[in-house]
Amino acid sequence: MFVHDNRSRICGTQYSYKSNIKTCQSSKSFQLSTVPDVLNIEENLNVNVERDIWSDYSVIQFCKKYRVMYIMKGLPGSGKSTIAKQISKLFHSNDVVICSADDFRFNKDGVYVFDASKLYETHKKCQSKAQKYCMTGKTIIIDNTNLSRKDFQPYLSMAEQHHYLTLFVQTQETDTGVLYSRNVHKNVPKQKIDAMKSNMERVIPFCFCWAIPKDEADRLTNFIEKNLFAWHHPLFILFLQLVGVNRFNLYDVFGNSCLFSIYVLSYYSTDKQNILKYGSSDSVRRHLGRVTQLNVFGYCITKNSLFARVKLTDKQKKVFCDIDCKGNTIQVDEREIKHNESIDTFKKYIFSDIIVPDFGIGCTAYISLGVKNGMLPAQSTNDLLFLLDAELNSMPYLELKLNSGLLRCYKRDLWVVYLNNLNCFDTMFIAIV
Repeated sequence: MFVHDNRSRICGTQYSYKSNIKTCQSSKSFQLSTVPDVLNIEENLNVNVERDIWSDYSVIQFCKKYRVMYIMKGLPGSGKSTIAKQISKLFHSNDVVICSADDFRFNKDGVYVFDASKLYETHKKCQSKAQKYCMTGKTIIIDNTNLSRKDFQPYLSMAEQHHYLTLFVQTQETDTGVLYSRNVHKNVPKQKIDAMKSNMERVIPFCFCWAIPKDEADRLTNFIEKNLFAWHHPLFILFLQLVGVNRFNLYDVFGNSCLFSIYVLSYYSTDKQNILKYGSSDSVRRHLGRVTQLNVFGYCITKNSLFARVKLTDKQKKVFCDIDCKGNTIQVDEREIKHNESIDTFKKYIFSDIIVPDFGIGCTAYISLGVKNGMLPAQSTNDLLFLLDAELNSMPYLELKLNSGLLRCYKRDLWVVYLNNLNCFDTMFIAIV
């Protein structure tokens, strides 16, 4: 949907919690940031959110079930390794691996030796270890300082390559004396710690979304492949032939040029102030890192795009930014979720038990499954807006009742399936950098 340069890659949410680990309680070192790090830039923003998302059972189960890479981020002595080890204990020992450059700094006698001249070499070895275990599907924990993008970029790239959801865990301790005293290897002098603090980069997201793990994404795309040619209508079959789609080339015709192939966008901006305003809203702060479900109620295929339509829950609507007819963003936390009368109007023309669209807040939520080669990623948005206009204005259509729902064709070769039952997929609300 939104194409960016190669510097932009998937990045997960940054957790904030007061650790349940007894040895870490009451210590500032182990208090993590709830919202993306960009929000710490503004001193007037209160980033202390009173919740313990880490103890959320659904979050833990989500991380156990799907491919997740944790990237620790923080200064030496801030508690990264302690937290990394505690995170690893949530998983079976055979299902998780910690990758740290420090592991490659021990000599043959088992003594830790820091050699600045081998800094590049040790980090390359750490990256190779992570790459190796990414191919096995294990949960990966990157236990390095990762103070700048160049430090963690290799891990974001391999996570994208192997379909991992990436979660940052950032420690907050910044007191030089405390950091030095807690640094296990005592190899980083106080002057160096101060320099590292000054050069520490902020992670600035450009969008927020509900990301769908690879396994769930496969289930979604397989549903389309399985059912597309089961929706029998002579004109629909003719349409597919004209578009050049057959049973074997659907995702070759509709390639995906998005950064992250399967997700629902909540908010996007390259403007720092807009991101700050959105990310600091109470609804977003409460929702970030939460595991929920995305409810798909229909699918749409045109000659240029293929996408799934999503019915958001009331809580999801609270963080979803609609765009009005003038292109202005409707501000989060300033809206009431009300019943839209357009739904009742649409129902008058429906004579089956399908899931009807929402025509109010959240009506533009969708999952882009691909666009025709050569088309811009935003084509799905344009086709969805046309579809909403057709539905709201009762444009003429062809219709065929299916076992699973209803197949309709509006003008301009826009085919849409309304399902009888929701297709539900696990998701996590994250920020992407």
